[in-house]
Amino acid sequence: MNKTKTLFYAILFGLSALIIHTLTYAAQPHKKEYISQIQPAVNAYQRGNYQKAFQLLLPLAKQGNYPAQSILAQLYYEGKGVRQDYQQAFEWIQKAAMHGDSEDQYKLALLYLNGQGIKQDYQQAFQWYEKAARQGNAYAQHNLGFMK
Repeated sequence: MNKTKTLFYAILFGLSALIIHTLTYAAQPHKKEYISQIQPAVNAYQRGNYQKAFQLLLPLAKQGNYPAQSILAQLYYEGKGVRQDYQQAFEWIQKAAMHGDSEDQYKLALLYLNGQGIKQDYQQAFQWYEKAARQGNAYAQHNLGFMK
């Protein structure tokens, strides 16, 4: 994969995703409890204290807090506060995606498409892009268009 494409995917997986996730989750009333639980970790992340964010997120993610799972996946993907580990990123984003958030589904599709943390699987990438696209995720719709 060329360096420009890799950089593009890394940027998409970056801080903007964290902010979008926080805003998206906060806008849905049944998710407010999860947001209040992860807020100290989000604050630590925004201050650049990634190790503290990781320490706060891990127990929440293990308890099924899927915004925590998503951000934890991002930390593993980027190697912030923890050793970079695409397999761990894949495992946590897969758990988060099962809850139906289109951003998590999109990220899971990217990992399948690029074979990061999992064997490359275009069929799985296509299926997860479809799920995200059906919910209006423009990035998934765009990438899905190239796969058809």
